[in-house]
Amino acid sequence: AYIGGLSKSLYLKLHAGLKAVFINQLLHAAYKGGFSDLNGTMITSNAQAKSNSWGLGPRIGIGSRWELPKGFSLLADAAAAFALSQIDTKRKDFSVGSVANILQDLTTHVEESFWVWRPLVESKIGLQWAWCFGQFRRLSLETAYEAQLYWEQNMMTRYADQPAFYSLFNVRGNLILQGLSLTASLEY
Repeated sequence: AYIGGLSKSLYLKLHAGLKAVFINQLLHAAYKGGFSDLNGTMITSNAQAKSNSWGLGPRIGIGSRWELPKGFSLLADAAAAFALSQIDTKRKDFSVGSVANILQDLTTHVEESFWVWRPLVESKIGLQWAWCFGQFRRLSLETAYEAQLYWEQNMMTRYADQPAFYSLFNVRGNLILQGLSLTASLEY
């Protein structure tokens, strides 16, 4: 529930709870054309990487609503969470190439599973229209732009580069989810 305090039409709310996170990622890459160096030739290669994670942790945030005429309101929300997550990663590679002019097939399979704390932040800004009917009923329509940032969520194993071919390292890149949301709700 929103509480007043800043002005007659500006309301704030503090909220806290638990944040559940379920993220599944899949990457498939096929390489053609190959390359050659002094040691050999890579003719073709393909790779499939998968990362599945789930987590749970405390979440806290603040929300605001600025009421405008004719049932419209501007909304803005921000929240942060700190989730303990289990991350499972898998990578399978198959390559065809030649070393010293001898054709060779190379298959690599890597799996990891670990637990880690991951912070995340969420934000939303939007426009809401609400209509009250009856004593305890309210219809609201909302359109908003939302974004979520998960720190170091991209954990798929990949290969460093051509000079360090098949030298493994984890990519600890951030994952950003963003987009437009449309919400309709009927409250009693």
